[in-house]
Amino acid sequence: MACEARAGRSAGGDKRGLLGRKKEEREKGDERILGSGDFVGRILSDSVRNEGYRLLRKVSLSELVEKVSTCLDADKDEVLCGNRKEKNCQARALISFLAAKNMGYKFNDIADILGIHPVTAGRCAERGKKAVDKYQRIWDILEKRS
Repeated sequence: MACEARAGRSAGGDKRGLLGRKKEEREKGDERILGSGDFVGRILSDSVRNEGYRLLRKVSLSELVEKVSTCLDADKDEVLCGNRKEKNCQARALISFLAAKNMGYKFNDIADILGIHPVTAGRCAERGKKAVDKYQRIWDILEKRS
């Protein structure tokens, strides 16, 4: 009975509660969200829309560094060496945000190419999330096939 109660609260959380259901009776579920399948679907789609993330084709991190540096008129070598000029910091922030949130790279990989600590890459990504609105043309540059 406890399993059925949990399955009713979140269809994605406990697999034992789903075993007796037919395929057409199953609802979309996410163990982090309690509610009906329709509610869970709405929340998940809204979260992507509200975050402003776009799904970009995954490019290599070196290509991403090159494109972002060009877009911000920053020297690629200065971006990679940790130079603290404002445009280089902005470039690292955008690279971290785009790589992690839009292309699925791990912070360890981003940190390796930028020469920073993975925690710092995470912080950069948070700053990049705020800065991406300032650099809207970056989306056009990244969506172009090269």
